[in-house]
Amino acid sequence: PIIARKICQSFRCTSYDMGDEDPLSLLIADVSIDCQTDEYWAMFFFACLMVLVYPIGTPMCLLFMLFKHRKRLNPPMPDDLNEVELHLHMKKVALDRREDEVLKADPISVFAFMYKPWFWGFEVYNMAKRLMLTCGVVVLCRTLAQTILYVLFVACVTLVVEREAQAYLNDFISAFAYSCGWQVRPS
Repeated sequence: PIIARKICQSFRCTSYDMGDEDPLSLLIADVSIDCQTDEYWAMFFFACLMVLVYPIGTPMCLLFMLFKHRKRLNPPMPDDLNEVELHLHMKKVALDRREDEVLKADPISVFAFMYKPWFWGFEVYNMAKRLMLTCGVVVLCRTLAQTILYVLFVACVTLVVEREAQAYLNDFISAFAYSCGWQVRPS
């Protein structure tokens, strides 16, 4: 998120009234850069390319890499399990995943091991949430009021998702992630 935020800051310019002269447009992140120069436009196009690499490319790459192992990460489950049997089956699948030779050979699959089998792609959601709270603010919000409303909206929606999904294998980690979500909301 830090690199992605820096990239997104490359798009925000602000205009200054120079009196009788044309307004001066400067990059907010670095006021030594005039947004009307070739230097800025070169940086702008490079930043556009980097948006495809970091904020969009990284989560998509992780999703595609996990997707190819989805059947090993979340094997078929019997339909007629009661709640206790479901919990035991989930724990067994979690242990089996750690011993699977194919999954061991691909280190990216470790990203799915802390989640319940059917939430094998939840780390992509977590990356998207962090990017919405870092890059989304920079790109979408121009005023303090917009920033507050945007952050509150994203925080509330993701808080509900965390609470309802309880995606982590360890119930303590699910509760901890949920309680950490409350920190984003201003008191």
